[in-house]
Amino acid sequence: MSKTNTGNNAIILPTQLNSVFYKKFSTFTQILSRNMDILKKGSKGSDVLRWQQFLQTKKFFNGQPEGSYGDFTAKATMAYQAANKLPQTGEVDSATVKVAATQGFVVTPVATSTSLTRDDIVNAAKKLNIAPATMQAVCFVEASGKGFFDNGKPKIRFEGHIFWKELEKRGLKPTDYTAKNPDIVFQNWTRAYYKNGPEEYDRLERAKKIHVEAANASTSWGLFQIMGFNYKTSGFASVADYVAAMQKSEREQLIAFGNFITSLGYTQYLQSKNWLEFAKHYNGAHYLENDYETKLRNAYNDAVKNGYAG
Repeated sequence: MSKTNTGNNAIILPTQLNSVFYKKFSTFTQILSRNMDILKKGSKGSDVLRWQQFLQTKKFFNGQPEGSYGDFTAKATMAYQAANKLPQTGEVDSATVKVAATQGFVVTPVATSTSLTRDDIVNAAKKLNIAPATMQAVCFVEASGKGFFDNGKPKIRFEGHIFWKELEKRGLKPTDYTAKNPDIVFQNWTRAYYKNGPEEYDRLERAKKIHVEAANASTSWGLFQIMGFNYKTSGFASVADYVAAMQKSEREQLIAFGNFITSLGYTQYLQSKNWLEFAKHYNGAHYLENDYETKLRNAYNDAVKNGYAG
């Protein structure tokens, strides 16, 4: 079952990122090589996080690195630029990164995989004060350990009963669409129409022809299967921004997950390994039917056997 809670907060994520997990990359390597994707106010993600961490080591940034480029980061960037005789734009352009690279900033090479590594899981768990085995268990149970289908698209599940509500929110009458689309527009939850694989995109694309934003908001995305309408809780300004991030990498999916469970207070259940309470809150009303508690416990035990600290 997909995640249906809401909220709005942010999280501090790993302090050492050993690889980059973008398909349509906007990494510092690419900024240097082809003058694109300047980091500025409104930018989010691992690029911003690594820049904040660098500024912190140089004593220009005394806040908490969290991957969101706001006024504080812009001022810190301007201070860094002034100290290095660069134009004080407050934006991270290629000239700024080029100088930073000579001062110990490590430009991470572009990777070809979107997958999380063991180090990513361990570092994120540390920041959330969760056992690495617990983090690995959640990753495994929620999407069988993968955030993407083999065709390169993020794993999704479209929820027709949520689509009903999202259409109503936007002033549309769901009943106008049910006759021709009984498998994507319906009032009560059912598993009858799930396709459980890449074919789920067929349902999503049909729903988008009715209303794009409502369709994306009615879909759970990626490794942690968080619903699109939870975009604010997950740290994004819009449904579109959330979906774009989910399409980039499991790294971005991990960031969203951290924001989500932190803002809703669910970390306490993972910290105490209270599988029942976490399943109840995170997986919704059908957590017992789907036996999430047992799945999480078993996955945790397997993770410990595989060397993750418990």
